[in-house]
Amino acid sequence: RGRVSEWMEDHRNDRHLQVVVEDLEEEMDWLLTSGFIWRAGYERFCEYGRYFHAMEERLVRLQSLPQAKDDEKRERVQHLWSPWYAAWKADPNDVKLWPCGWQLMEWRASEFAPRLRRRTKVSQKRIRIMMDDLDIR
Repeated sequence: RGRVSEWMEDHRNDRHLQVVVEDLEEEMDWLLTSGFIWRAGYERFCEYGRYFHAMEERLVRLQSLPQAKDDEKRERVQHLWSPWYAAWKADPNDVKLWPCGWQLMEWRASEFAPRLRRRTKVSQKRIRIMMDDLDIR
């Protein structure tokens, strides 16, 4: 978390990387909001290191690949993440939203850090079905 937060502070005012900072802020908000250990549960909390490692790998890739690659991935993720995140922010205690949030985290990790092992199979289609069931558009 420390290195990611440090990078975010260093690039907060960068007109090109500000969108990445904002995206990471939302991701960290979901992971670290009040009561996060209870919401995550023991098994999922043990995966937090992997989620932060995925964020770090994303930042390393930003240094070696064109930002356009990150932008493409972010846009793919955002079309599902944004409506879910808005629903979750409106009612963070709605436990029906949490499984979808964890699926989105797994998908984010698979998009931005493809070398990391997967906890579960995840796809846009599976997430879209979950969101449809929750009536999130």
